[in-house]
Amino acid sequence: MKIKLAKKYFAYLAKHFPVMCASGAFPLLPPATESSKWLDQLDDLSRKGIAKHSVALKRFRDDFLAAASKADTPDSAAQAQAFALSASGVITELDSIRTWEKAPELYLQIAFTGLEQTVTMPAKNERTRQKRFIKRLRGIPSLLAHAPINVEAISASSRGDSQTMVRDCARYLTDLGSSELGQTGKAPKFLGEALSSLKDFDRFVTSRPEIPDDLGPSFSIMTENVLGSKRNPDEIFAIAKEEYNKRLESLHWFESEIGNGKNWRELYDEYQGPPTENLEAVDLVVREIHRLRAFMQESPLAKVFADMGLRIAPQPLHLASSLRPIHLDPALGAWENDPSHCYVSSHLFTGRGFRDDPVRLARARKEFPFMTAMQTYPGRHLLNSQRRSLGKSPMAQITNPLFMAGWLAFAENLMDELGYLETPLDRLTHHKRGLCRAALAMIDAGLAVGSMDQSHCLSILKEAGFSHEEGLNHIRDIRLTPSRRAMPILGLYEITRLRKKSRLKLGPFCTALFAGGQLSFAHIEQHMCS
Repeated sequence: MKIKLAKKYFAYLAKHFPVMCASGAFPLLPPATESSKWLDQLDDLSRKGIAKHSVALKRFRDDFLAAASKADTPDSAAQAQAFALSASGVITELDSIRTWEKAPELYLQIAFTGLEQTVTMPAKNERTRQKRFIKRLRGIPSLLAHAPINVEAISASSRGDSQTMVRDCARYLTDLGSSELGQTGKAPKFLGEALSSLKDFDRFVTSRPEIPDDLGPSFSIMTENVLGSKRNPDEIFAIAKEEYNKRLESLHWFESEIGNGKNWRELYDEYQGPPTENLEAVDLVVREIHRLRAFMQESPLAKVFADMGLRIAPQPLHLASSLRPIHLDPALGAWENDPSHCYVSSHLFTGRGFRDDPVRLARARKEFPFMTAMQTYPGRHLLNSQRRSLGKSPMAQITNPLFMAGWLAFAENLMDELGYLETPLDRLTHHKRGLCRAALAMIDAGLAVGSMDQSHCLSILKEAGFSHEEGLNHIRDIRLTPSRRAMPILGLYEITRLRKKSRLKLGPFCTALFAGGQLSFAHIEQHMCS
């Protein structure tokens, strides 16, 4: 594949979607490093612009597919196919998922993630930081003004999320007003205009007609165009069911070993989680990250992965309702020694208000080591460090959703395999998480097959430990985002199958898995097992 075509693709996305490309919160947009050149611009979410970008991206996709068919080596063909899948994912977001037409909160997330980037990302000097901050700040009213044009009706859940974000973003702007950056030049004037536009946005969100949550694209569209998998829903359901049964068998084994007459659900419910020693949530996660990193440095993976810089910080208030409670924001890689950031919610165990579910908060208290591992070591941070270590290869800026989700599930399994989990109850918690993951994947694929009604779905989720209300929410989310819950189980299956087929030890296997970047599993298998 010609490097020139890859550069044009990244340059196009970076120019028109600089915020999403520079953030780890938008998984279907590649981390194009050239977005660092557009930190004074916000993303183009105008209806006319989106139609134009969709056409341009389809041309890129077709060019990549043509390059794959003409490639003179299997590696070149695989790279071109990876780029075609990347373009297909963005097209699916714009044309099929159409978040820009359904979710007002997307506009707030892009506007204020973009503003945060101007503050926190490296700058040549303070003057450059001030200029890009003021330009993005000034652009917020225009970006938010696209929402009333594009979004005609709003679901109840989207309305609630948007109203929460409006309040959080208003507080963020108020805080910026007392900062040095917020008092520079015309910043006070533009802060006032941004606050005024938030009030208008809140009125728009409140006044729009309410509709039921819209169903997402078909499961098959998502698996083919986003995941790049040829497996049909029946196959994926069978894979998820096999994983579910394995996890259930493991949990029953724990009952016989440590239950003393209690079943695994009772053991899990009574478990309070690892000792906190009275540390606050952020400090507790910081300690866990250091433990995980030290453990991985003594493991068979020590010489496999690059381990680039990582900073840990409290989660910014204006992003609290749109990010995971423990969230990795990968470094863009446009600056030397640029660290990734792991944001941790100070409300991880306490919640932010009366609407927080005590069951979910108790679950976070038990499961935060796994949540931390998935975002840092040996999970997402190592995954992104390894991608960036490819240097000038075009694959250093390509992410594959199925590959990533599979690795995160595999990384969690490594915690048990390598002996990081020291107590039986931590190991039980690990298998309970795996059971929940498999249950959600079964329902995702089962709904696509048409073999499940809501009652059947709820019975599976109840057996996996979810409450009735949680089950209903999960079913709704699966209908809105088909394939997302199947993705970790399918990716885990492909990685585990490759490992078994390769007969390699863990270290050499991971080296081979990541050697060419996040390519298709079919190509990695061909390369690894030839």
